[in-house]
Amino acid sequence: MEGADADVRVDQERLDRLFRGEYRLNAFACLRQGWGLFRQEPGKYIGFTLLLFLCFTVLYLPVQLITGQLHIPEAVNGSLEFLVTVLSLLSVVASFPLFAGFYVFSLRRLAGQNPGFGDFFRGFGFFLPLLLSALLRGLIIFLLQFPILLLGLYAGIQIYVNHAGGVPSQSMNDELLLIGGIMLLTAVSVFFGIIYMFTELLIINQRMNFWQAMEASRKVAMRHWFSLLWFLVVLLGVNFLGMIPMALGLLVTTPVIFCAITVAYRDIFGTSGTGW
Repeated sequence: MEGADADVRVDQERLDRLFRGEYRLNAFACLRQGWGLFRQEPGKYIGFTLLLFLCFTVLYLPVQLITGQLHIPEAVNGSLEFLVTVLSLLSVVASFPLFAGFYVFSLRRLAGQNPGFGDFFRGFGFFLPLLLSALLRGLIIFLLQFPILLLGLYAGIQIYVNHAGGVPSQSMNDELLLIGGIMLLTAVSVFFGIIYMFTELLIINQRMNFWQAMEASRKVAMRHWFSLLWFLVVLLGVNFLGMIPMALGLLVTTPVIFCAITVAYRDIFGTSGTGW
């Protein structure tokens, strides 16, 4: 596969039309076709999802040890702290190209190719732009959420003080303020999650750099933001169903969601960069 810094494969004329909002998205059609895409290779999709779950579970075990969820001798705690920090950072950094592997595999299936299990790991060929886009998105969201977090901290302190002083009416106002802050935090996360939904796919498929991909995703998503919000609600509903049978359904619903997003990307942007 070509690296992320290969020649950019962008159909500028198509992008200009998309920036003007000349597209439509059918959430249930994307989900149905995503399910069909999953059914073409269910063993590989489930196998990779299970591998991810097992890997992140193993990486999380030292955290359980440190936090006391598992019993270990007191003398060992200090020596594990550095290991926990390293493994936590490793799991976060590795998650970006690993989850992007769902997109690589699905794009190849949509292109009529026959990807192997190793294609799930080809997201590492785009490691740097994937990492930079994730860091920048996280920074943007944090900067916007920080004032809300301060407001929530203030409301929490006021609730404690008012309860201690026996002032229920003022405490109720602070509780409403706290609830409003939580709703604003959620709204910010959802808003940016939607407008940057296609960033990874644009990096992988169109060979865009991280900023080009973020801007293209934002400009296109803003034209039909509520359609994409409905699409996200549908996907979250599917994921919720996957959690019911002891979360075992996530082995199916997780890849199906990535497949559905890939189908939505194909329907909106096309797949002009599939000559791997």
